[in-house]
Amino acid sequence: MREALLSSYDPDKAAQLFARFKKNGTWQCPTLTVLRSLAYNDQASFRDNPRLKYMPRSVRAMWGGGPANFQGRTEEDYAFSKRQFQKDLELVSAMSRAGVDIIAGTDVLNPFCFPGFSLHDELELYVKAGLSPMEALRTATVNPARFLGRQKDLGTVESGKLADLVLLDANPLANINNVRKISALVYDGNYYSRETLDALLAKAEELASRKSIGEALAQTIAAQGIDAAVAQYHDVKSKQASAYDFSEGELNTLGYQLLQMKKMKEAIRIFQLNVEAYPRSGNVYDSLAEAYMDNGDKELAIANYQKSLQLDPANTNAVEMLKKLMAP
Repeated sequence: MREALLSSYDPDKAAQLFARFKKNGTWQCPTLTVLRSLAYNDQASFRDNPRLKYMPRSVRAMWGGGPANFQGRTEEDYAFSKRQFQKDLELVSAMSRAGVDIIAGTDVLNPFCFPGFSLHDELELYVKAGLSPMEALRTATVNPARFLGRQKDLGTVESGKLADLVLLDANPLANINNVRKISALVYDGNYYSRETLDALLAKAEELASRKSIGEALAQTIAAQGIDAAVAQYHDVKSKQASAYDFSEGELNTLGYQLLQMKKMKEAIRIFQLNVEAYPRSGNVYDSLAEAYMDNGDKELAIANYQKSLQLDPANTNAVEMLKKLMAP
């Protein structure tokens, strides 16, 4: 059956569909980076990526199993996925030739979709699919500005526009791989030299090497309960803060793991800890609100969604949840 998905492809029907996309202003975000990962993560050469050193231990553990993360997939499955990926490349090329608008996206944090780096991977894959380097660059510059209706502010280097740009040591129009040869960055009007960028990468590598506080607390919860875990959190933070990763995502991930296990009381306490640690983050209040909602505490869910929206007015999830919770 699945072989028919590839063999039954009809270029004429596809052309009609692409023409409709163009007529209707339908954008395409191919996310070839994650599609390639799904096809090639069975290969050790693909998984042994030096950029893993910048990823937290928890992410490395999640990605590092390769095929083990996709239990039940056979050699045949992977062989088909590779053929399917080649067809994905052909489709992106055909859509581009048909004039369909394409916008770059990578599905960051799927296996081997590295924050930042994966955008460069995506642009390279567009060129591999048949786009010119200029067409590939437009998917991450001019096209997003058009999609967002912000051509006056973003998308091109012009006087009066926001000063967000990358300075390169080589011309990406000659070779799309040159997008990686970054000399400096200007972001929000601030200049970051290559030395500063290297220092930030070194800091990311150092942070990624830290032990996971979420994993440590999970073990304590299983063995001694939530009260012991909360006490451990405060003790470790006061005495060994530099040895552990205390980022917002650590407790958030643990909280959702507990929710999935139906350990509502424990999940709520963990999300409360995150609110204490990151009181200016709309995301932590959103997560706490979800835990309260799952626990049947409607008023507390509403209060925390409202706080999340106050801190992050762009939080559409909070808007939708409040509509549902406050509906008559």
